[in-house]
Amino acid sequence: LPAILARRAALASRYRRGLRDLPLHLPLGDHWRTHVYHRFVVSSRAPARALIGALSQRGITARHPVFQPIHRTLGLAGFPGVEAAFHQAVSLPIYPQLAAREANRVIAAVREALE
Repeated sequence: LPAILARRAALASRYRRGLRDLPLHLPLGDHWRTHVYHRFVVSSRAPARALIGALSQRGITARHPVFQPIHRTLGLAGFPGVEAAFHQAVSLPIYPQLAAREANRVIAAVREALE
């Protein structure tokens, strides 16, 4: 487990360095606590669907962080903030076997899609 968490943290750091100058909201890298980076979720004002599609065209699988917001599953309405977040959030690939060159390819593809 420690090796897996260390690898995810290294990938998150690589993503943060490579994407920090783009118009994205990135996960925080707190120095006072440990983040497991189960997901690396970025968000922008642009629709997530557009970024997911642009990455897919470049051979990169990215998804919404969740299948759908829980209030939809429960048939509830009135959660505009959750809806906005869902439509702007994208989970980038982050798994221990992801090679540095593959992470760099993800960074390049995100940059191309947003620039």
